[in-house]
Amino acid sequence: MGFVWNMQQVRDDRWMENFKKLQAHKRRFGDANAPLLHKNDRSLALWLQDQREFERDQKLPHERRQMLTHLGVKWNSEHDGRKN
Repeated sequence: MGFVWNMQQVRDDRWMENFKKLQAHKRRFGDANAPLLHKNDRSLALWLQDQREFERDQKLPHERRQMLTHLGVKWNSEHDGRKN
C-alpha cells in the first residue's frame, strides 16, 4: 500500500536531504550559514536554525554535529537569525 512504517528512517532521509541542500548552498554562496532572510529557500534556513537549537540543547547527534561543523556551520547565535 505504500505506507512507511519506519519513521526514524523517514526523519533520517529528510535530514540528509536538507544536509545536501546545505552543501549546495555552500557551493553556490561560499558558506554554510543560510540566513533566515534567504529568499531562495527559507525552509533551509529554518532547518539550520533547528539544528543550532538541537546543538544548544545537546540533542543533536554527534555525527550530525561533526558533519555540519565540517561543512562550516557556525554554532553561535550570531548566525541563527535570532536576537538573544
